[in-house]
Parts: sequence; C-alpha cells; structure tokens
Amino acid sequence: MAAPDLASVGSESPALASLELGSPARDRSERRGVSPRPDGRDRPSRPPVTSPTSQPVQQDGRIQTAPRRRSRARRAQWAQSRRTVRHLDVWTVARVSLMFYLLILVAVVVASVMLWYFADAVGAIQSIEKSVRTLFDLSKFTLHPSEVATYASIAGAILAVAGTIANILIALTYNLISDVVGGIRFDVVEDTN
Repeated sequence: MAAPDLASVGSESPALASLELGSPARDRSERRGVSPRPDGRDRPSRPPVTSPTSQPVQQDGRIQTAPRRRSRARRAQWAQSRRTVRHLDVWTVARVSLMFYLLILVAVVVASVMLWYFADAVGAIQSIEKSVRTLFDLSKFTLHPSEVATYASIAGAILAVAGTIANILIALTYNLISDVVGGIRFDVVEDTN
C-alpha cells in the first residue's frame, strides 16, 4: 500500500496533514508547547512535571536529567539569640506562687486522708492513740479524722501564704540586684525548620 501524497492530503484536510508523523506543523506545535487536536485547532498542553533536579524535556519526550548527587541528610538549622532577664513582675510571681502552694496543699491533704484510711485499716491509729496516752499519762485520747484534716489544712494554708510572701521577697531582691549587675543572661536556641 502506497503512502498518500502529503500535498493531496493537505489540500483535502489540513487536520490530517498536521497529524502526519514528521510533518512540519507537528514539530512546530511541539516546540511551542501545544499539541494538535483532531479538529485542526491547537490547544496548550500541560507543562511537564519536573522535580527540582530535573532538566527540560527533550523533543522526543524524554526528560533530560543531570547526574544526581547524593543528598545529604538535612541538618536542623538553629537560630541562637541572647536574652537577659532584668525584671520579674512581682504580681505575676505572687499569683504563680500562691497557685503552686495551694495545689501542693490540696495534694498533701488528699494524700493524708488516704494515708489515714490505710493506717486505720491496718490498726496503726489505735497503736498511735495508745502510745500518746502512755507517753503523756492521759486517761483518754482519740484521733478524729475530721479534726486532723482541718488542722492539716490550716497549717498548709499558713505555709502557702508564707511561701508566697517569701517568693515575693525573693523577686523584689532579684529586681534590686539586677538593677546593679544587669540581670541574668541566657541563650535561646530556636529551630528554624
């Protein structure tokens, strides 16, 4: 079977002429980045997906890539800055200290109540009462859990207030000293990735 003459095909149908392999119209459209459509109109083709290491697409459709280098493990980059603490806000120190000591107080009271029930279950409370009666020569002595919890709570509240006042005094002392020597310097390291 003989191949059709390009001149006669081109005169009858321009679309068939542009689709013929090796035709100049097809080569021009590939170079421009458009692919011919069956109806003869050109349409833009999608750009080739390339990776950062790949090169442009050759005319025969193969991707021309440069020889790949071994990629090094990506190291974390750190930004370092120097900071100085020159002043402590006394009101913030007071609030944080009071909350801290109150949480410690709650933990200690809950732990002491649990310890009370455990000691009562093993009979240690009666042994303590008997020892106190013998030591102080008392005729009657009993421990009541509600009174023990109340006194422990009062003592814990007093310690919480005393600790808060102590922390406030420490913050004020630090503020006075930092005015003279310039505060505490420390380095902050931040991950930039």
